[in-house]
Amino acid sequence: MQVFFKFLFLQCFWYLVVAQKLNLNFSFTLMVLMLTWHYFSLIHKFQFKSYIIHILIFLVTGLLFDGGLIFFGLINEKSYHLDLLLLWPAFYIYYDLGLLRFEAYKKHSQFFIGATGGLFSYFMGVRMEGFELINPILFYFYVCIFWGGFFIVSLSLVKKSIYKS
Repeated sequence: MQVFFKFLFLQCFWYLVVAQKLNLNFSFTLMVLMLTWHYFSLIHKFQFKSYIIHILIFLVTGLLFDGGLIFFGLINEKSYHLDLLLLWPAFYIYYDLGLLRFEAYKKHSQFFIGATGGLFSYFMGVRMEGFELINPILFYFYVCIFWGGFFIVSLSLVKKSIYKS
């Protein structure tokens, strides 16, 4: 039942951040509460230092990816709001909710799953007016390639580094 509530809370968080453009402080507070709940509900599986390091890795990755979208002129800089960055650390919780099962898949399947999931998430973000596209074709190509690769690397990172053997 806890998995259901985490998933529901993550989906609501995503919707509120993307579609409602929450106050940055409120979004940050919600993200910290989610990550804290996640850590303490699964404390037997995680090493605290690794957990924090990986949350920071996801945040920096998000900063580089979203910054790249702006730098390469794929989205309108004025339409981007900083609380979208908070979705990256929150995404980390999905690995425990089921994404780790894809770690056993072949790399090309992982790439396809990551590219498709990333494409769908960003497509819905654009449809909900989370941000404005400047070059849609290059934007979706960039999202697919990045998320396909990121999914492979992040699955390996989470599986090998966080879970105790």
